[in-house]
Amino acid sequence: MLRRVLRFASQAAKAVHADLTLVDVIPASGSDLPIELDLEERLQSAKKEAASRGIEELQSAAISHARVSIAIGPIRDMLTEASRRMRADCW
Repeated sequence: MLRRVLRFASQAAKAVHADLTLVDVIPASGSDLPIELDLEERLQSAKKEAASRGIEELQSAAISHARVSIAIGPIRDMLTEASRRMRADCW
């Protein structure tokens, strides 16, 4: 299902000469303990790598070449920040 949605979005963006960007947000755990910070950073890095691989596979299957942005943090805040940074038209 997601593959079909991405394929449709890619085709629609191409038809109107628009840029398509995929934004994936990984929720942060919020741990502030010094001992856990290094572990949290490694975990977040692994999550970003896994997300990137998954998105690459999805884009390949959907024949999409959208830009990708992967962020870690509160979902609403990260999506808001990404849309501002990209000056996006969100719907």
